[in-house]
Amino acid sequence: TKEAVFTFVGNAVNLIEPDLKFKGQFSFQTQPEMIKGNLNLENMSGFLNLALTVSQMVKGNLKIRNSDHSIVEGKFELNKFPVTSYLGRFPQLSKAITEGNLFGGILIGGTTDQPKVQFNIGGENFIINQNGYYSAVLKGEYQKSQLSLEEANVKYNNRPVFEAGLNWDILNDKLETSCRGENFESNFIASTLFQKPELILGAMNYDLKISGNSHHP
Repeated sequence: TKEAVFTFVGNAVNLIEPDLKFKGQFSFQTQPEMIKGNLNLENMSGFLNLALTVSQMVKGNLKIRNSDHSIVEGKFELNKFPVTSYLGRFPQLSKAITEGNLFGGILIGGTTDQPKVQFNIGGENFIINQNGYYSAVLKGEYQKSQLSLEEANVKYNNRPVFEAGLNWDILNDKLETSCRGENFESNFIASTLFQKPELILGAMNYDLKISGNSHHP
Protein backbone atom coordinates (compact mmCIF):
# COMPACT_ATOMS: atom_id res chain seq x y z
CA THR A 1 0.00 0.00 0.00
CA LYS A 2 1.07 3.55 -0.72
CA GLU A 3 1.87 5.85 2.16
CA ALA A 4 -0.69 8.62 2.69
CA VAL A 5 0.88 11.99 1.96
CA PHE A 6 -1.91 13.97 3.67
CA THR A 7 -4.13 12.97 6.56
CA PHE A 8 -6.95 14.81 8.32
CA VAL A 9 -8.91 13.83 11.42
CA GLY A 10 -11.83 15.93 12.64
CA ASN A 11 -13.95 15.92 15.76
CA ALA A 12 -17.33 17.65 15.64
CA VAL A 13 -18.14 18.63 19.21
CA ASN A 14 -21.31 20.35 18.06
CA LEU A 15 -22.45 21.18 14.52
CA ILE A 16 -25.65 22.97 15.55
CA GLU A 17 -25.64 26.76 15.83
CA PRO A 18 -25.19 28.75 18.00
CA ASP A 19 -22.87 26.27 19.75
CA LEU A 20 -20.87 25.18 16.69
CA LYS A 21 -17.53 23.60 17.60
CA PHE A 22 -15.22 21.63 15.34
CA LYS A 23 -11.64 20.53 15.93
CA GLY A 24 -9.32 19.00 13.41
CA GLN A 25 -5.76 17.77 13.08
CA PHE A 26 -3.87 17.29 9.84
CA SER A 27 -0.43 16.29 8.67
CA PHE A 28 1.68 16.32 5.53
CA GLN A 29 4.22 13.52 5.26
CA THR A 30 7.01 15.88 4.22
CA GLN A 31 10.65 14.98 4.74
CA PRO A 32 12.94 15.15 6.61
CA GLU A 33 10.42 16.81 8.94
CA MET A 34 6.67 16.32 8.99
CA ILE A 35 4.20 19.21 8.84
CA LYS A 36 1.51 18.96 11.52
CA GLY A 37 -1.39 21.33 12.12
CA ASN A 38 -4.45 22.01 14.23
CA LEU A 39 -7.68 23.67 13.15
CA ASN A 40 -10.37 24.88 15.55
CA LEU A 41 -13.70 26.32 14.42
CA GLU A 42 -16.01 27.76 17.05
CA ASN A 43 -19.10 29.95 17.09
CA MET A 44 -18.37 32.43 19.87
CA SER A 45 -20.30 35.42 21.16
CA GLY A 46 -21.06 37.55 18.09
CA PHE A 47 -18.60 35.93 15.70
CA LEU A 48 -17.33 32.72 14.15
CA ASN A 49 -13.66 32.06 14.97
CA LEU A 50 -11.20 29.94 13.03
CA ALA A 51 -7.84 29.26 14.71
CA LEU A 52 -5.01 27.62 12.79
CA THR A 53 -1.52 26.46 13.74
CA VAL A 54 0.88 24.64 11.43
CA SER A 55 3.95 23.12 13.13
CA GLN A 56 6.23 26.02 14.11
CA MET A 57 5.56 27.78 10.80
CA VAL A 58 2.09 29.33 10.79
CA LYS A 59 -0.16 30.65 13.52
CA GLY A 60 -3.24 32.82 13.24
CA ASN A 61 -6.95 33.21 13.43
CA LEU A 62 -9.86 34.49 11.35
CA LYS A 63 -13.02 36.04 12.81
CA ILE A 64 -16.27 36.51 10.90
CA ARG A 65 -18.71 38.68 12.83
CA ASN A 66 -22.39 37.84 12.84
CA SER A 67 -23.74 41.05 11.31
CA ASP A 68 -25.48 42.25 8.17
CA HIS A 69 -22.14 42.95 6.48
CA SER A 70 -20.27 39.90 7.93
CA ILE A 71 -17.14 41.83 8.92
CA VAL A 72 -13.94 39.81 8.60
CA GLU A 73 -10.81 40.18 10.78
CA GLY A 74 -7.83 37.91 10.46
CA LYS A 75 -4.11 37.69 10.99
CA PHE A 76 -1.72 34.87 10.09
CA GLU A 77 1.98 34.94 10.90
CA LEU A 78 4.54 32.96 8.96
CA ASN A 79 7.36 32.37 11.42
CA LYS A 80 10.83 32.07 9.93
CA PHE A 81 11.55 28.47 8.99
CA PRO A 82 14.05 26.61 6.76
CA VAL A 83 12.40 25.34 3.58
CA THR A 84 14.96 22.54 3.32
CA SER A 85 13.25 20.81 6.25
CA TYR A 86 10.27 19.95 4.04
CA LEU A 87 11.66 19.31 0.54
CA GLY A 88 12.76 15.71 0.95
CA ARG A 89 9.90 14.32 -1.15
CA PHE A 90 10.93 16.50 -4.08
CA PRO A 91 14.38 15.28 -5.16
CA GLN A 92 15.01 17.94 -7.80
CA LEU A 93 14.04 20.80 -5.49
CA SER A 94 15.97 19.44 -2.52
CA LYS A 95 19.04 19.04 -4.72
CA ALA A 96 18.74 22.58 -6.13
CA ILE A 97 17.79 24.42 -2.91
CA THR A 98 20.25 23.62 -0.14
CA GLU A 99 19.53 26.58 2.14
CA GLY A 100 16.86 29.24 2.62
CA ASN A 101 14.28 30.63 5.04
CA LEU A 102 10.72 31.91 4.54
CA PHE A 103 8.78 34.32 6.79
CA GLY A 104 6.02 36.92 6.63
CA GLY A 105 2.42 37.69 7.44
CA ILE A 106 -1.10 38.03 6.07
CA LEU A 107 -3.81 40.44 7.28
CA ILE A 108 -7.46 39.96 6.32
CA GLY A 109 -10.16 42.61 6.66
CA GLY A 110 -13.25 43.98 4.96
CA THR A 111 -16.36 41.83 4.63
CA THR A 112 -17.17 38.41 3.22
CA ASP A 113 -18.53 40.15 0.09
CA GLN A 114 -15.57 42.51 -0.28
CA PRO A 115 -12.56 41.06 1.55
CA LYS A 116 -9.25 42.87 1.79
CA VAL A 117 -6.07 40.82 2.01
CA GLN A 118 -2.66 42.34 2.70
CA PHE A 119 0.40 40.12 2.43
CA ASN A 120 4.10 40.53 3.08
CA ILE A 121 6.16 37.40 2.39
CA GLY A 122 9.95 37.29 2.46
CA GLY A 123 12.76 34.84 1.84
CA GLU A 124 16.41 35.06 2.84
CA ASN A 125 19.73 33.21 2.63
CA PHE A 126 18.69 31.01 -0.27
CA ILE A 127 21.38 28.95 -1.99
CA ILE A 128 20.19 27.63 -5.36
CA ASN A 129 22.38 25.31 -7.40
CA GLN A 130 25.33 26.37 -5.24
CA ASN A 131 24.71 30.07 -5.93
CA GLY A 132 23.78 32.53 -3.21
CA TYR A 133 22.77 34.23 -1.25
CA TYR A 134 19.36 35.06 -2.74
CA SER A 135 16.63 37.01 -0.95
CA ALA A 136 13.12 37.99 -2.04
CA VAL A 137 10.15 40.12 -1.00
CA LEU A 138 6.52 39.90 -2.12
CA LYS A 139 4.31 42.64 -0.64
CA GLY A 140 0.89 43.76 -1.81
CA GLU A 141 -2.85 43.60 -1.33
CA TYR A 142 -6.06 42.28 -2.82
CA GLN A 143 -9.35 44.14 -2.47
CA LYS A 144 -12.45 44.76 -4.57
CA SER A 145 -11.24 42.29 -7.22
CA GLN A 146 -7.97 44.18 -7.63
CA LEU A 147 -4.53 42.75 -7.02
CA SER A 148 -1.60 45.12 -6.59
CA LEU A 149 2.03 44.61 -5.69
CA GLU A 150 3.65 47.35 -3.64
CA GLU A 151 7.02 45.60 -3.59
CA ALA A 152 8.30 42.52 -5.39
CA ASN A 153 11.98 41.86 -5.84
CA VAL A 154 14.75 39.30 -5.89
CA LYS A 155 18.25 40.19 -4.71
CA TYR A 156 21.57 38.41 -5.08
CA ASN A 157 23.94 39.25 -2.24
CA ASN A 158 21.78 42.32 -1.50
CA ARG A 159 21.97 43.60 -5.11
CA PRO A 160 18.61 43.76 -6.95
CA VAL A 161 18.35 41.51 -10.01
CA PHE A 162 14.56 41.61 -10.38
CA GLU A 163 12.05 44.30 -9.39
CA ALA A 164 8.39 44.17 -10.37
CA GLY A 165 5.14 46.08 -10.02
CA LEU A 166 1.59 44.95 -10.73
CA ASN A 167 -1.92 46.40 -10.85
CA TRP A 168 -4.56 43.94 -12.03
CA ASP A 169 -8.27 44.70 -12.13
CA ILE A 170 -9.41 41.08 -12.18
CA LEU A 171 -13.13 41.83 -12.60
CA ASN A 172 -12.58 43.97 -15.70
CA ASP A 173 -9.39 42.12 -16.70
CA LYS A 174 -7.21 45.23 -16.96
CA LEU A 175 -3.52 44.62 -16.41
CA GLU A 176 -0.55 46.91 -15.82
CA THR A 177 2.75 45.32 -14.89
CA SER A 178 6.47 45.98 -15.16
CA CYS A 179 9.75 44.33 -14.26
CA ARG A 180 13.29 45.60 -14.44
CA GLY A 181 16.89 44.92 -13.55
CA GLU A 182 19.85 47.24 -13.93
CA ASN A 183 23.60 46.77 -14.20
CA PHE A 184 24.10 43.37 -12.62
CA GLU A 185 26.46 40.57 -13.57
CA SER A 186 24.73 37.84 -15.55
CA ASN A 187 27.06 34.88 -15.05
CA PHE A 188 25.49 33.87 -11.73
CA ILE A 189 22.05 33.84 -13.41
CA ALA A 190 23.36 31.31 -15.96
CA SER A 191 24.98 29.34 -13.16
CA THR A 192 21.78 29.31 -11.10
CA LEU A 193 19.37 28.43 -13.92
CA PHE A 194 21.54 26.29 -16.19
CA GLN A 195 24.53 25.47 -13.96
CA LYS A 196 26.78 26.88 -16.69
CA PRO A 197 28.27 30.23 -15.55
CA GLU A 198 30.11 30.72 -18.87
CA LEU A 199 26.85 30.57 -20.86
CA ILE A 200 26.07 34.26 -20.21
CA LEU A 201 28.73 36.83 -19.34
CA GLY A 202 28.78 40.57 -18.76
CA ALA A 203 26.55 43.22 -17.25
CA MET A 204 22.82 42.98 -17.90
CA ASN A 205 19.96 45.49 -18.03
CA TYR A 206 16.31 44.95 -18.84
CA ASP A 207 13.05 46.87 -18.56
CA LEU A 208 9.76 45.21 -19.48
CA LYS A 209 6.26 46.70 -19.32
CA ILE A 210 3.01 44.88 -20.07
CA SER A 211 -0.50 46.30 -20.29
CA GLY A 212 -3.88 45.25 -21.66
CA ASN A 213 -5.65 42.12 -20.42
CA SER A 214 -4.58 38.62 -19.46
CA HIS A 215 -5.74 37.14 -22.78
CA HIS A 216 -4.34 39.84 -25.08
CA PRO A 217 -1.51 41.69 -23.26
